Amino acid sequence: PKMVEIPDFSKKDYRTAEKELTDLGLNYKIEEEFHETVVTGLVTRTEPAAGKKVKPESSVVVYKSKGPELKLVKVPDLVGRTRSEALK
Repeated sequence: PKMVEIPDFSKKDYRTAEKELTDLGLNYKIEEEFHETVVTGLVTRTEPAAGKKVKPESSVVVYKSKGPELKLVKVPDLVGRTRSEALK
C-alpha cells in the first residue's frame, strides 16, 4: 500500500491537524499536555513524529497544548508589615 507522510503540525491549530489527517485517510486521537512555550490549542507534537511514513488508516496521536502549567506557591501574609519587615 501507498505510505502516507505525517505532516508537521507544530504550533498549528489542532483543528487543522484533525482536518488534514482525515483528508489523508488517517485516524487521530487528541491528547492534551502542558507546554511552556506553545500557546493553548496549538499542536505541540505528534506520534508518530512529523515526517514519518505510515500506512493509510493508521492512528496518529496529536498533542494539543494546555499552555504552561500553573503552579501554586505559598505566599506569606505580609498585611500590616512594613516594607523592611516584609523583605526579611
